[in-house]
Amino acid sequence: MTLAAAFESADFGSASAQRASVAEALSEAVIALASKLAMAAKHSPYAVLGVSEQVSDAQLRQAYLARVQALHPDQYQAAGATTQTIALLSQQLAAVNAAYAGIVASRAKKYTLGRMFAPKTQRSARQAA
Repeated sequence: MTLAAAFESADFGSASAQRASVAEALSEAVIALASKLAMAAKHSPYAVLGVSEQVSDAQLRQAYLARVQALHPDQYQAAGATTQTIALLSQQLAAVNAAYAGIVASRAKKYTLGRMFAPKTQRSARQAA
């Protein structure tokens, strides 16, 4: 169940019922998302971000920012999520941050190595430009 669907299906009769309904819907959605991310983390950092390895740097950053926005604990805390849900979100956000940092570092290393081992004519042309 997505967060939007959880909010739409919730019964908001009284304030206490509203808080309980929102907290329950958030907990269910966060647990579902956390299990998907945990399974993806076992495969690759690209899977954690929900992108392929051929994605451009701009698309990678866009996917990262979308995940961060979806998982950021502050917005759920303001909506009345439980401390357990907030802790789970914090763990998942840390996994997303680590995946993005690992991909960026790996791509930077590949770029640097590619420049170091390029044929001398290509290096000379780059330095002259």
